[in-house]
Amino acid sequence: MKYKKTLILLLLSTMLLSWGGNALAATINATFSDIKLFLNGTRVDKDILLVEGSSYLPLRAISEALGLEVEWNGQENAIYLTQNMNSDAAVLKEFGVIEKLERENSQLKDRIAQLEAQLGDFQETPDNDQSGSVAYPGVDIEPFNIQRGDSINGVILVYNNETKWEHSIYNSTTELVDNLGNVYSNFIAMHLGGNGNRVLSSDRWLYIEFPTSKKFKNFKASLGLAGGSKNITKKLTLEIFADNKKVYSKEVQAGDFLSEIDIDITNADKLRIKLTSNGAGKSAEAIGLFNPKFIK
Repeated sequence: MKYKKTLILLLLSTMLLSWGGNALAATINATFSDIKLFLNGTRVDKDILLVEGSSYLPLRAISEALGLEVEWNGQENAIYLTQNMNSDAAVLKEFGVIEKLERENSQLKDRIAQLEAQLGDFQETPDNDQSGSVAYPGVDIEPFNIQRGDSINGVILVYNNETKWEHSIYNSTTELVDNLGNVYSNFIAMHLGGNGNRVLSSDRWLYIEFPTSKKFKNFKASLGLAGGSKNITKKLTLEIFADNKKVYSKEVQAGDFLSEIDIDITNADKLRIKLTSNGAGKSAEAIGLFNPKFIK
């Protein structure tokens, strides 16, 4: 809707035109318009004027909407527009830019945390572990007992790409890939079956034991399927016992992400790690305990 009211505008309040040394006040006819103005999708709620077919908006209104400071200098008969760095942030906030960036930043932090969990903790070598608070399987503490339902089932312990202990029919490996494609140099690999030999479901189990001797407070590792077993059709179950008391149990199957293990083994004399499968078969089924460590 157009307002039929006609205004007499004085440009810059009083526009003075110099003509033959005399100052004249110039007047123009203008009409209120129903045109709407939007800045980055947000409406600027100011009156717009039509002058001879062109739209005009108050200089202060549009300048402040753009984050500019407006200053009138009467002595110089001049208007100064200055970019306000603080107002830039206000404009960004008003139009949702800051909120969007903060949301994306939060999502990025979550993704980084997930990747760090998958890659595991940074591994210090025993030589660099000045506190002596960490013990690594195969280096500082070795299994003292292994039991298995079939001789084809086995275990390999690797630290810093070096096989430290093994009880397996397979050739030693110095690195292990999980089902997400991450590569590890420190791990305990446990496998059931394989080599084309059919193993009954009742025999698809295996466990190893470590002599903790009440020296440790926690056992930590990341649990996941080995890359070669990422498409298995059966479920595997990993159980951990502290002095024959079950302190951890987790089913592992195709499509699972890594799980973080952090269990209290205070006052335990031994730690048993047991892997079982819920079905018979010929193919190997393997899991990895990535970056395993005992904490004193």
